[in-house]
Amino acid sequence: MVELMGAVTIALVLIIMLYSIFDKVQKVFITGQNRAIAMDESRSAMDILVEDFQGLSRVGTVIGTEPNLRWVPEYLIDRNPVTSAFVYLPPNPGAPFDETLIDKPFKNTREAAGGVRVGENATLRMEPDGFVNYSGVPAAPSEFPSGSSLELFHHNCRFFTEDANGWRLVHYKFGTRERYFTPISDPLGITSVDLIDSPVGALWIYRSPPSSKAGLMNHIPEHEDFQSIERPPIWDKLKTWPKGSMVLFHEDKNYYMARKLVDPHDPDHKPWGDPRDDMGNWAKLNSGGIDAPMGFSRLIDGVIHFRVRAADPNNFDRGMDEYTPSKNPFVGNRLPTHVSVEIAVLDRKLLKEVENGMEQDLEALQLSAAEESYVTGTYLPHQQKYQREVRLASERCRQRIEKINENLDRVYFFKQLIRIRN
Repeated sequence: MVELMGAVTIALVLIIMLYSIFDKVQKVFITGQNRAIAMDESRSAMDILVEDFQGLSRVGTVIGTEPNLRWVPEYLIDRNPVTSAFVYLPPNPGAPFDETLIDKPFKNTREAAGGVRVGENATLRMEPDGFVNYSGVPAAPSEFPSGSSLELFHHNCRFFTEDANGWRLVHYKFGTRERYFTPISDPLGITSVDLIDSPVGALWIYRSPPSSKAGLMNHIPEHEDFQSIERPPIWDKLKTWPKGSMVLFHEDKNYYMARKLVDPHDPDHKPWGDPRDDMGNWAKLNSGGIDAPMGFSRLIDGVIHFRVRAADPNNFDRGMDEYTPSKNPFVGNRLPTHVSVEIAVLDRKLLKEVENGMEQDLEALQLSAAEESYVTGTYLPHQQKYQREVRLASERCRQRIEKINENLDRVYFFKQLIRIRN
């Protein structure tokens, strides 16, 4: 009997050891596979970017004053400060553009003293214990290498290429994971916010059909028309919306859809309440418009950073920079000598952890006592629910950025200096 118990114990120990070895090997294999997939997809995307930018060509004055390389401003959703009327997106007249994200990084908010939220640049950075000085103790912040932090940019740029098949309009932009459309708003008085709930998006691409150089004049309005089809209207409390309609709310520009159950006693159309006052009857969506995007195709998912800079040959220092429309030198026959492209991508496991794995913990997130006191003391009762919602969304984004900072070994950064052939 003793011998049998001893044999069973030894067998159990061996099984546990074998399982432990198998589990570790499986984890190493999955980790390696996720990294290989992320790196392969990122390299493939970078190869496509390099090939397109190498073919960047001058169009001269064929299409008027359109730059050869243009950083495109995002659409701004806001109220008219004079009339308090909603400003609509193109093709409606009068819609303004916001240039801030061209030369400034993506912003999020954090809680400051007194429960007030202040804006801060979304940044990846090494922790203080990641560097040591010659004495073996953690380095002071002033001693950190210049490349130890990365501010996250969300660029949107288009240009023209020429190859054996003809001329094309090529457009790359950072957008949400499901939709390329990312207009700008100021949900908490912090300007130039394009993502609220999460810092993770995707890189989208559009290529026009090949044509003659003169035919490019038709591709730009065609491209704009594709995008206008996919933009939902902006919420207007004076309008009557069909049940289930998707609309954009100007203060946080997420997609909303009325989600009340259809009541047979209600008419088919009714004016739904303002989302700030009637938040329970609205659902935030990550997508809107038609199902299959026509304006763009998704090139790579899990992107947190996309930045394009160019060297102006007329600048003495040949420094890399991004240019707002009023300062863009690449018009007429002028092209950059080089273009620098940067992308940062999460591996698949980290992407799932940030987007889905944190969801349960973030659902239980609540405002701090100081921020709750600020909301109740500053806003009217019917405004407070919306303020809580948008502040919690901003806090979720901040915590997701913090999670990414804790796992920088699973973030893949690619940077390529591209010489323009033409």
